[in-house]
Amino acid sequence: DFSLEAIESNLEESISYENYIQLIQDTVNELKHSSTEKIVISRIKEIQNQGVNIVATFKNIHHAYPKAFVYLWYSTTYGIWIGASPELLLKEQNLMVETVSLAGTLPKEEEWSSKEIHEQQVVTDYIVSNLKVAKNIRVDGPHTVDAGFFNHLKSYISAEDDSYDLVEQILNQLHPTPAVCGMPKRDAHDFIQQYEGYDRKFYAGYFGYKT
Repeated sequence: DFSLEAIESNLEESISYENYIQLIQDTVNELKHSSTEKIVISRIKEIQNQGVNIVATFKNIHHAYPKAFVYLWYSTTYGIWIGASPELLLKEQNLMVETVSLAGTLPKEEEWSSKEIHEQQVVTDYIVSNLKVAKNIRVDGPHTVDAGFFNHLKSYISAEDDSYDLVEQILNQLHPTPAVCGMPKRDAHDFIQQYEGYDRKFYAGYFGYKT
């Protein structure tokens, strides 16, 4: 018989609240005293398993985020990964590539300020710069999109490629995006590797399917 159960982890990767606050302070100091513009940090939080139903959880996430890419992925090596992402990294069809610029987050009752609009434009410019190897680049947006309890600013970006090798090159240039790493990418990535304290594995990675 096969079943999906949330088993107890034997990894000691979670950090204390106090250490997480220190990580935030280190990140703020780095942003103040370096040329790095954005760093996206994260942590693992362990919770006690009180009878989590994986299938029901997946259905609940799908119901809560109907416009997101909702996934449930299982590996005998890496366990169960479940979540919902509103962000498309890359879509390709007949050498036409599409991606999105997703940045700026606010509760639904609040209005966009220049801060969120600027943040979204910075991410859009970053993505467009990584598409320079392609041709006929088009940007549609930004638009306000529903993301459950929050709204995001989202632009739709497309371009045309000459070869599938170019598609793979663009994919590798885009990842990791400013939304999960920071800017400039190399500086933010090096800081995360040094200070975050755990291997993200598939968290903030990318996956998809071929048709």
